Amino acid sequence: MGVGNSENAHEGKFTPGDVDYAEQVEPASQAGLTTYALRLLGRRMMTAAELRARLLLRADPERVEAVLDKLTGWNYLDDAAFARAYVRNRAGRYGELRLRHELLHKGVMPALIEEALAERPGNTHQQALRLLRKYAWRHKGDKAKAVRFLLSRGFPLDLALLAFDDLHDEDAEE
Repeated sequence: MGVGNSENAHEGKFTPGDVDYAEQVEPASQAGLTTYALRLLGRRMMTAAELRARLLLRADPERVEAVLDKLTGWNYLDDAAFARAYVRNRAGRYGELRLRHELLHKGVMPALIEEALAERPGNTHQQALRLLRKYAWRHKGDKAKAVRFLLSRGFPLDLALLAFDDLHDEDAEE
């Protein structure tokens, strides 16, 4: 990058006015848009819908779709893999309802969500019990608070009630 003010360059200082923007790649060009998309994907996995929304801020829909097709062909963009990884990383902390809602919000197709949730590791009842034990300070034995907590985490009502009852039975036995 070029430096606009040689005085600041000699002192080792940098100011935003020192950047020569003519030397940067134009993001609206096909190559620049692909580079930008790869940079975004390098930071974190994204769904095609998330990446499309970001790219549409910089280019017209035809160029964006061409870049998305190229990235999909290179296997850099895969909504099914995103959904599986998302469920795997968050399954211990959140229930199926919340995971489904979050993935829908991120633009993943419902069929891909169902496949990812079907591969979900662990027993949801055991996960709910583990969360109630871990965050016992939040509900302090209050059934309404415990059930609301599990509901906010995306567990169904019947499972939340069952998990609280089982936890209460365990505490009564001890």
